[in-house]
Amino acid sequence: RAWVDAVATFTYLLALFHLPLVNATAIMMTAPLFIALLAARLMRERVGIGRWSAIVAGFVGVLLVIQPRAEGFNAWSLVCLAGTVLMAIRDVMTRRIAPGVPSSIVTLATAVAVTLLSGVVSLVEGWLPFGVFEGMLLAFAALFLAGGYYFIVAGMRHGELSVIGPFRYSGLVWAVIIGYFVWGDVPNALGWLGIALVTASGLYVVYGERRRRR
Repeated sequence: RAWVDAVATFTYLLALFHLPLVNATAIMMTAPLFIALLAARLMRERVGIGRWSAIVAGFVGVLLVIQPRAEGFNAWSLVCLAGTVLMAIRDVMTRRIAPGVPSSIVTLATAVAVTLLSGVVSLVEGWLPFGVFEGMLLAFAALFLAGGYYFIVAGMRHGELSVIGPFRYSGLVWAVIIGYFVWGDVPNALGWLGIALVTASGLYVVYGERRRRR
């Protein structure tokens, strides 16, 4: 699972260098669709029409927010899509891990795999020097990434994949909020409509899951 995750990360980053950010994000946001499909086929989860509708609505909302351009899609889009499919496979594999294995061990195994793979790739790409400020930024980014990754692993191991998957869309809402307070970016009318769709799809999934459990 850790090596699948490492290859997925490397594949996505490789495609990101050759694609506009918004287009790569749009492709990556198809992950919940693949997760729900794999969960229904391999995990025998019941994904009803309501949950499918919420997932699709959330994806449409993402597209309205980031508004990718058609000319930004090229052959590297297929590489980005391959990385997204690998991420979905990784999440399905997460559910196969024995419950007795701590989520911290899963997170550590992934970190080791990514480090080893990136170390091998760095022998080809070479190294570039960076200062103390860049090093501090990398350290804080790694800290937040490790924390967020741990919670994602824990959620995937204990919740239904088709329920957890759509919450990936919520990251876009937080990105819009941070973009406003840090850079003063304000979404246009389509962007606000997309945010409403993403929020509504997440609330619907939560409401539907609570109702199902009752």
